[in-house]
Amino acid sequence: MSSATLVSLDARSVEALPLLSAFSLEKLPLLAQRLLRAPAATAFTKDEEHQLAEIGGMTHDQVGAFLALLQSLFQAAGRRRLAPSVFAQELQRLSIASTTSDVLANVWSHEQAAYEATLIEASSHHAPTLIEAQWRLHVTMADSASKGMATPSALFHMQESNGVAWDMEMDHTELHAFLVQLDAIQAQLDALAAAP
Repeated sequence: MSSATLVSLDARSVEALPLLSAFSLEKLPLLAQRLLRAPAATAFTKDEEHQLAEIGGMTHDQVGAFLALLQSLFQAAGRRRLAPSVFAQELQRLSIASTTSDVLANVWSHEQAAYEATLIEASSHHAPTLIEAQWRLHVTMADSASKGMATPSALFHMQESNGVAWDMEMDHTELHAFLVQLDAIQAQLDALAAAP
């Protein structure tokens, strides 16, 4: 497969491609929904794997390769944020039957947003997120040591999702330098988000 395809396929995945194309179009949407709605809990019971083997005419090993292929296709589509029509085209480029590609793209159109949100959450490495940020301006009145000048500063109170709270204080120069750094970070994030 060329590097421009949706995923890099190992030998096991290449062998699973015809199994995917031959899988029951009636059962495929339910299976795809299950994989997309609970990507972290994709373990199947022995009975479920046996049922999949019967439906698809597969061996136990082929069922594992078949499920791994589906998961890798959805993960790649989610990471690349592919529109359903583009997802269908990418599947067809992998020689997956057009009817199968259309079924998977249809399920993808309904589950994409939630699945991508799950991928983003999982990729954050469970770092705490900022859930609250409060600030206020603090001005220290002039005294003889400051030669009659007031010294303003910004006081911040931050609350993280893991319960940790912290406070910080920045004067004008520190706050300006911090905002310049945030602008640079935002520009890099924007560039990455806009990349194809």
